[in-house]
Amino acid sequence: MIVTKRDIDVLPWVNGWGGVTVEQIAKRWGVDFSTAARRVRKLIEAGLLQRHYVNGLSIQPIGVTQEGCTIAGDTLRPLPGIRLATWRHDSMAVDLERRVFAMFGKGTLNPDRRIRENLRVQGIESSHIPDIEFVPVQGRPIAIELELSMKAPARLQAIIDAYGTGKLYAEVCYLVPDVRMGRYVRRFIDRHEDKVRVVLISSPENQDA
Repeated sequence: MIVTKRDIDVLPWVNGWGGVTVEQIAKRWGVDFSTAARRVRKLIEAGLLQRHYVNGLSIQPIGVTQEGCTIAGDTLRPLPGIRLATWRHDSMAVDLERRVFAMFGKGTLNPDRRIRENLRVQGIESSHIPDIEFVPVQGRPIAIELELSMKAPARLQAIIDAYGTGKLYAEVCYLVPDVRMGRYVRRFIDRHEDKVRVVLISSPENQDA
């Protein structure tokens, strides 16, 4: 099978997220589901992609194999499996990719797996990794958190305080599913309002919760 430029583009993208759906790959490529499904099937047969079977999950997320990483020149190790407990959150983060670009413009988007690997290579230690990192063409990166469940108050306060006083990120954006979660997160951003903001993901772009 001939591996195309489009294939090489999607392999590290899939690996960064860990696991995605065929629908998400179709959106990435800008093609219909059937076209994406046929190509994904060929890439699986070629040993570059794989299906993850997860008990309790009706779909089979698509992941990259080690051979797929090698062909794409991706040094990030593929995930051995998908965790049911985090699948909803992780899959929603993939779906928010276009929203993030609409909010911040041109740049590079790194999922948490990619952030962790980049920091490891640079020898930088961090006690907390954001869900997504947006690196603009110019300037410092922006941390993005998809907050679907309420963390313990002490833990959330410690994370926000670290963001507020840290120099790694120019801004922190908390994406929340509803006003209730937005109000909860806002309780912990006193003294950090200039750096931390809360955005309702069901609202029009850039509308604060």
